[in-house]
Amino acid sequence: VTDVEILHDNSSIGSYNVAKQQGFIAPIGTCKAGVKATVSAEISDENIKGGSLRVYVYSLNESVLEKGYEKLLSSVVELRDYSDNRLLGDVNAKEDGICYFSVPYENGWTVYIDGEETDTEIVGGAMLAVSVKKGLHNIELCYTPEGMIVGLWISALSAIIWLAVLIIEINKRRNQAKEKMI
Repeated sequence: VTDVEILHDNSSIGSYNVAKQQGFIAPIGTCKAGVKATVSAEISDENIKGGSLRVYVYSLNESVLEKGYEKLLSSVVELRDYSDNRLLGDVNAKEDGICYFSVPYENGWTVYIDGEETDTEIVGGAMLAVSVKKGLHNIELCYTPEGMIVGLWISALSAIIWLAVLIIEINKRRNQAKEKMI
């Protein structure tokens, strides 16, 4: 698809140029009952022969969104400290549930609730969350990039080998210098 145009009752509300091989979300706006919304796309002959086109349409129930947002706000984590790889805060959970963080889920996150390590979960296929019980909790998130520990061991071993080779080379030169003196 190269170009996408959005119409409401034959009046254009947007036109978009879309990059090849990339998904695209076209905002068609809010339509009142009875308004005809049209999405048209230009597809090259080459892509018609060997490709496929998927179109998804959704609607947003704003009252459900508002209720969900209010629920999220009812038990927020109050940060006390943070750095590039650590978050420390408190949450007062109104009920048992999931504590969601607007932090992308990646291997390498370790989460502690009240000092005890807990399992992490993925929300929406992308974001980090943990299960929490009702009540006040201390939460700590620590991030160590995958492979960092192995990388540090390899670096340390390499430094030791380099140091050993350097010492051997220095001793070899000293011995050669002594032999020349004799």
